[in-house]
Amino acid sequence: MVVAARVHGDPPETLPHVCMIYYSSSYPGAGPFWHHIYFPFLATKLLAPSMMMQHLLPVAIAMIGWLDGTQAFAVAPRPPDGDYASPTGWDVAYSTGREAADWLLPYDAIRDELLTSLTGLEEDPILECGCGTSPLASRLVADGFRKVVACDASRVAIEAASSLFGEVAGLSFVHSDARSLKAFPDGAFAAVIDKGTLDAVCSGEGFDFEGGRVARALCRVLRPTGRWLCVSLMPPQVVLPMMRRDGEWALEHQRLGDGLHLYRGLRATV
Repeated sequence: MVVAARVHGDPPETLPHVCMIYYSSSYPGAGPFWHHIYFPFLATKLLAPSMMMQHLLPVAIAMIGWLDGTQAFAVAPRPPDGDYASPTGWDVAYSTGREAADWLLPYDAIRDELLTSLTGLEEDPILECGCGTSPLASRLVADGFRKVVACDASRVAIEAASSLFGEVAGLSFVHSDARSLKAFPDGAFAAVIDKGTLDAVCSGEGFDFEGGRVARALCRVLRPTGRWLCVSLMPPQVVLPMMRRDGEWALEHQRLGDGLHLYRGLRATV
């Protein structure tokens, strides 16, 4: 039996913010046997997102890569004690897990969405934010994007990723935290891609404050009309208000399969 973690984004009216973690017999298809765990995200600051990340997400990370008894993709290591928001926790995780591995989904599962959203940016700088040791950035280069940068808050992860993909022409690795992206100047990128990093940043207390820091950093490093693409476990009732920055960008949401969410941001022209 295969286990996968899912998030569903249509909460009942009686629960203004609800995240449901599903355990299914298949991923990414809907299976006949579901178990639902509901967490209300009451309109104020609560620990529900961090509870989800610290206690249930490890199950997702451990199992989401398995499909019909086979390893669909290598699953990224997890920090000890569910410390997903801390670079130190990721340093520990990647000190032993130095092989190529992914978070939430492999590149091929979102390749079409990425290529469609990044059309026309083949010669422009693109950032993968929170790369870990994922092959995503190298796959973008293989698909024709010539100026790809991958960053992570963990120095150990950057060292591991550089050793795995450092020979790829057109790809570079930089140590930088998604909450500031201080390694990069204003307007540095035509697009930023995030697959699970926002989830990790928001796994601790003060999740909405930390998410707001990410939004501010993204708006700073994106050039006018720049694009943000984010794959997340978190539902739109949490992400859209948290990432809102009036006058700086426009945000959109769509379901990604049965469970995950894809968020898009379009930077304002001025």
